[in-house]
Amino acid sequence: MSSQLDDAVEQLVIFSLANEFFGLKIDKVDGIIKPQAITPVPHTKKHIIGVTNLRGTVLPVIDLRLRFGLHSASLDDNTRVVVIKAGDLNAGLMVDEVTQVAQIPLSAIDLTPQITVSLDSNYVRGLAKTDERIVILLDLEKVLAASAPRQAG
Repeated sequence: MSSQLDDAVEQLVIFSLANEFFGLKIDKVDGIIKPQAITPVPHTKKHIIGVTNLRGTVLPVIDLRLRFGLHSASLDDNTRVVVIKAGDLNAGLMVDEVTQVAQIPLSAIDLTPQITVSLDSNYVRGLAKTDERIVILLDLEKVLAASAPRQAG
């Protein structure tokens, strides 16, 4: 049983955002698409840049740069929208570039990071160490919970 644990991996979709690398569990990712027409929606938070029609479904699109307090970047050939699913919520996350899908050994993941990263640590569930880089693992539910529309009150 110990060898099974040693062989355990987490599959991640890794993407870049402002020269840092982030990872999401692959089971939370429904697809990766090129940016398409986005319709702005009035009275939403600044990082919710609008909605898009994805195969007949209206999908809110979140600019992760704005979500994390960074400046928005111009779209280029590498820009992608990572379509995610978290419970009943589907959304698109605008990222600079999707770099890879990787299998990271659980032994290379620190779920209690003791270092400071450049974004609110509430959104971070851990750090993955690969040969090439450190990947910040996002807690998708926390990122999305903070993106929920404002309640009138």
